[in-house]
Amino acid sequence: MRKFFYDLTLKYLKMTTNQLLKKINKDKNRIEVESTMRDFEKQLQEHGILDESGLLAGSLPKRKEPLRLVNAFIFAQENPNEENYYIQTAKVWTHQKDRNIPIIIAQSILATFGVALGVLLAMEHFGFEVSTWIGLIGFMPILGIIAAAFGSGRKRWVWVIINFVTSQLYSLFIIT
Repeated sequence: MRKFFYDLTLKYLKMTTNQLLKKINKDKNRIEVESTMRDFEKQLQEHGILDESGLLAGSLPKRKEPLRLVNAFIFAQENPNEENYYIQTAKVWTHQKDRNIPIIIAQSILATFGVALGVLLAMEHFGFEVSTWIGLIGFMPILGIIAAAFGSGRKRWVWVIINFVTSQLYSLFIIT
């Protein structure tokens, strides 16, 4: 349970660091990002994962988020620019965030069709009312639209349109 909360905290800090990096021109944000990354580096050194020069000293962590953090420090160490070292490390670490959005959207679309198929099969074979499942089908495209809104660039609009069409198909399914 402790590992779960540690990973959750690390993901939250990654998200807030990403938000601070978007407005890095403010001195307050720059200081906060550098302070956070210094704390992470100090903690990784205390646990024997990184040495004093920022290179790998011990074994790599087995969970994803700590591994991404260690990899960010190692990658930033290869291109040392003492002035922007911690900012560079934070940018490398938070870069993975944009890749998760399309995965969430695709999962919501697949879940919509999976639940719809399950409802149809249940209605055919068992012949009982499955209104809660039908309500769940309608919720999935809405979740996809919300996730797509946090995307970036033109892909965002493509995913919004796909989820909107999926929600319209749901409406047609309910009407018939």
